[in-house]
Amino acid sequence: MDDGTGRLVPMGSLEQCEQAIREGKGVSHFHIGEILEIKNSRFRVKKLGNKFMTLRVLPKKQEAD
Repeated sequence: MDDGTGRLVPMGSLEQCEQAIREGKGVSHFHIGEILEIKNSRFRVKKLGNKFMTLRVLPKKQEAD
């Protein structure tokens, strides 16, 4: 979870995460394997650390004809 101070911290229990979000402390949360879209590019979260997140670029979705 992004704690809002420039660090990623483990979420702990679901209740702790929900309470942090209500208090404005948990700005966002990430999971390994989650797919993110940033500036029209897709990425998969590969690794999380205290101050970093490793992403793997994914191919663009093919539109069905």
